[in-house]
Amino acid sequence: MEKLTPQQLNFEAFKCELRVMPFSDISDYRAVLADTKADNHSRNFAAISLYRDKSVDRAKRVNEAMGVWAKVDDAEANFLLATAYFQHNKKDEGVDRLRKAIKLGSVPAQLRAGYCTLMGIGVKPDLEKAAKIFKRLATEKVPEAVYFTGALYMMGSETTPQDPKKARKLLMWSVKNGCKFAEFEHGITLLANPETKDEAIDYIYRAAAKQEIRAMMWLAIELARGTILQKDLSASQNYMEQCYALHFKPAVDAVNEALKSDKK
Repeated sequence: MEKLTPQQLNFEAFKCELRVMPFSDISDYRAVLADTKADNHSRNFAAISLYRDKSVDRAKRVNEAMGVWAKVDDAEANFLLATAYFQHNKKDEGVDRLRKAIKLGSVPAQLRAGYCTLMGIGVKPDLEKAAKIFKRLATEKVPEAVYFTGALYMMGSETTPQDPKKARKLLMWSVKNGCKFAEFEHGITLLANPETKDEAIDYIYRAAAKQEIRAMMWLAIELARGTILQKDLSASQNYMEQCYALHFKPAVDAVNEALKSDKK
C-alpha cells in the first residue's frame, strides 16, 4: 500500500473536507419538507436528513435533497449543494455553487474556497490568495480560519512572514475554540507525553466526532491494533467505513488491499 507524505495526507484530508455534510438528525424530515410555512433553514437541514436516509434509494434521496436546496437557493442551500457535488466528484459544479454561496454571504463556503485555493482543488492553487481568505475570516473569529492562519505563520511565506510565537498563539486559540483540525493536531502532540495520554485521546475523539478525517482514520487503525486504546474491531470498522465513504485515499487503499487478500 502506497505510503503518503504528511503533505499528501493533508491534501487528501482537505479534499474529503469538501465532502463533509453538516450534521442534521431530523427524524420527521418529511413533515418539515411538506410544511409550507417551514423556514429555509429548517428545509435545508431536513434535506440533509433526507440526503443521509439509507432507507431511501440512494439516487432518489440525493436527487430529492438537491432539488430542495436548488429551490431554496439561499447561501446555506448553495453551500449544501456544493458539498453534495463534491461528494459525487463533480468539482466544477461544486466550485460554481461555492462561488454563489459566497456571493450570498456563506462563511462556511468562504472557508472551503480557502481550502480549494490552498490545495488547488477545482481551481488554480494560490497560497497568497488562500492566506487572504483565511486571514479575513480569522478576524471574524472563525476557528478553522484562525487555525490555517496560524499554520501559515508557522510555515512562512512572502506575505505571511514566519512568526512561531504568533502562530502558536493562534493555533492554541483554535484548539480552545473547537477547531477540529487543531484538536486532532493537538491530540497527536499530547500523545508524545504519557502523562497527557488521556487528554490527547479526548481531543482526537472530539475531532473525529466533527468528522475530522485524519482523526477518524487514526482511530480506525488504533482500535484495530489495540496498542494505545483497547481493541474494538467493530468501532474500527465503523470509522474505516466513514473514511471510505468520503473517498479518503488511505482508507480506499486499505480496503482494496484487504479485498485483494480475501481473494487469495
